[in-house]
Amino acid sequence: LMSAPKETPRQKMIGMMYLVLTAMLALNVSTEVLKSFITVNDAMEKTNKDYTERNEGLYAVFQRAYAANEAKVADQWNKAQQVRTRTAELYDFIQQTKYELIAKTEGVSIEEAKTLHPNDFSKQDNYDIPTNFFMGSEILKDGRAYVLHDKIDEYVSFLQNILGNDTNKVSLKALDVNEDYRDASGTPLSWEAFNFSHTIIVADLALLNRLQTTIRNTESDVVSQLYSSVSEDDFKFDTISARVVPTTSNIVVGT
Repeated sequence: LMSAPKETPRQKMIGMMYLVLTAMLALNVSTEVLKSFITVNDAMEKTNKDYTERNEGLYAVFQRAYAANEAKVADQWNKAQQVRTRTAELYDFIQQTKYELIAKTEGVSIEEAKTLHPNDFSKQDNYDIPTNFFMGSEILKDGRAYVLHDKIDEYVSFLQNILGNDTNKVSLKALDVNEDYRDASGTPLSWEAFNFSHTIIVADLALLNRLQTTIRNTESDVVSQLYSSVSEDDFKFDTISARVVPTTSNIVVGT
């Protein structure tokens, strides 16, 4: 039986480091903070690669079950394939957003942006260009953050539809972009402003990587639930032993 592994202590630590660094960023953009963001960013990119490989393993197990009993597994397997496709589309969109952010901020081509490491950025502490890239016009709301918000929202709705009656068995809260967001003084903020207004490029990259991690985790949870629901009406057991079950309490000689 497949089950979605939870975050390891190392992964939780990376998430906590990101939150602490974000708080420090509001106070002072020091060289140490910039370097720390880059360290967290590198760790998250490694985590995302690991999660992608792990999820491919989940699909491989699911596919073997489908090959063994196509009639029984087909419906849930087809749903899992839809999840696989939609997750890849959102994940790749965020990846492309990272490249475009780097290209815009550093003034280079997309192809060159793909080769640059944050250590090589000449504008690590610049927040004007990244803010304009993500927020755009406040009136038109044409920044990349608004597009990303809608794509995440659509993805969550898609997963809810895929899960159907099992929606309550998988938490999608980590991808909720419609929560009540506020600044330090308690003033309400949009998801876009809360995450991308006046933030530097290395912080934005760390956030985007964190989003990709959350998406991979959610994909794992949903696919695992689809797999487990294939046999939820069957008896589940992990051992088999022989038993003599009497049909009557009366024993007659010779029977």
